[in-house]
Amino acid sequence: MLKPLNRMSDKELLTELFNEEKQLIREYSDSVTRVFEKDLRDIMVENIKSCAGLQYDIFEQMLNKGMHKAQNAESRIVRETMQSVAQLKQELIAPDMS
Repeated sequence: MLKPLNRMSDKELLTELFNEEKQLIREYSDSVTRVFEKDLRDIMVENIKSCAGLQYDIFEQMLNKGMHKAQNAESRIVRETMQSVAQLKQELIAPDMS
């Protein structure tokens, strides 16, 4: 069971916030694939970006406070991930309607 916010340590609170943003990203990502009305879809994509930005801000705080250890990724993995993200972005912007 989750502790009340006023009884959580900084690490517990930041971890909870980080996980909540991650869950919101999942929910918006799942939902955006089911919406075909452009204005609503655009809002949902902006919400995904906002949640991702907040999640990264929380991650940076955790990193700066020594609450999370980050490992350097191999450049090959970074390139492959960037290509996958670019492809996904293209699919979100111009979905194949065939």
